[in-house]
This record gives sequence, C-alpha cells and structure tokens, in this order.
Amino acid sequence: MQTTTFHVPAARLVRWLSLLAGCLLIADGVFLCLRHGLNHDRVYGLARLFDFDLEFNIPSLFSTFLIILNALLFLALARAEKHAARAAKVWYGLAGVFFFLALDEGCGLHEGLIEPVRAGLNLSGAFHFAWIVPYGLAVIILGAVVLPTFLRLPRRLLAWFVLAAAAYLTGAIGMEMLSGWRLDALGGSQDAIYGVMVAVEEGLEMAGQIVLSYALMSMLAARPGGVALLVPEDNPA
Repeated sequence: MQTTTFHVPAARLVRWLSLLAGCLLIADGVFLCLRHGLNHDRVYGLARLFDFDLEFNIPSLFSTFLIILNALLFLALARAEKHAARAAKVWYGLAGVFFFLALDEGCGLHEGLIEPVRAGLNLSGAFHFAWIVPYGLAVIILGAVVLPTFLRLPRRLLAWFVLAAAAYLTGAIGMEMLSGWRLDALGGSQDAIYGVMVAVEEGLEMAGQIVLSYALMSMLAARPGGVALLVPEDNPA
C-alpha cells in the first residue's frame, strides 16, 4: 500500500479561507443594497443563498466547515500530545465542543432556546436572542476550565488564540446583542442597519475561526516531525 502526503501551509490556507469569507461578505453586501436600496427582496432566489441572517445556505455551510476544520485540528493536537495528559484532555474536550458547535451552526439548535429562555426570564432588548444567556454562561465555565492550559503556551501562540476568541465572541455574543436590541426596537422588522450588524457579526465569527485555524496549524507544525495528512492508496497488485 502506497501513501500520498498532502502539505498545506497554514498561511496559504488562511489566505484562501479569508478570500472566501471576503467574497461571501461582498455578496451579502450587494444583496443588502438590492433589498433595502432598490426593494429587490429575492433577486431570483439568489438573495437567500447569501443572506447571513438565514440558515441552511452558503454562508452557514462555510461557517460550519470552519468549525469542523477546527474541531479536527483540536483532535489532531490531542493525538499529537505525548507528554502532557492534562493538555491532551483539554484538546479532546475542545474538539468535542467544536463538533457540537458545528452541529449547532448547521442545524440552528440554539434558535430553539430563544422563546423558552426569553419567556422564562422575561428578556427583551439586547437579550432579544435569549440563547445568549445559557451559551454565555457555558463560555465562562469553559474558559475557566481551559485557561490554565492556554496560559502555559508560548506568548506568540497565546496571542493568536486570544485574538481568535476575541473576534469570535465579539461577533457571536457582542454583535448578537446589538442586533437583537435593534430588532427588538424595530418590533421584529429588519432594516439596512440590522443587516449590516448581522454581516459584521458573521464576519467576526468567520475571522475568529480562521485565526484559530492558523493558531492550531502553527501549533501542530511546531510539534516534532510536524503533522501531515496521509491518504493511503490501494496497490492494484
């Protein structure tokens, strides 16, 4: 059996992922202008394919892909950890968290929490999207658990992880609160400002995931021997 090895430099992957995210942001911006500037809501069905505020479309699929990629990178990092069992457990745990986030992103599981949490806690305004409350608490608990492991990383790597977390959480929670406040103030209707808020939110989430991919790939590359993707080939003989 022969083996084919694929080498994917982290910087090159980040450039391609950033280019794709940029193209999606531009497409969403174009359709926002058509919708709110020229009153073209559907544009032959294309608007829905690129609307950042909808699920089960191209931006949602791309975001899901980014999260799955990072889940796999965390898994590879855990398997490559040979001298620190505690660190390996943290990487395995984060791989599981990211696989759940990918499922959530793809299926919109958090959307099901909005109505019961909003009604139970009597929330409105910035907490219009009430799933922020249980997920925010989960983020705090997760951060407390994994922080000691991250603080032992080299400063350069730690800086990339901090940047990734800051970008992602600013989008997923900070901008979600702002857009929720805007939507609540408009009585549930959407305007151009709300659309821009959603675009910024999703763009920050994508940026956070891409920076995280770079940090994880850099960390894996620093391991003795590095990490490569090996694909076995069947020998016809």
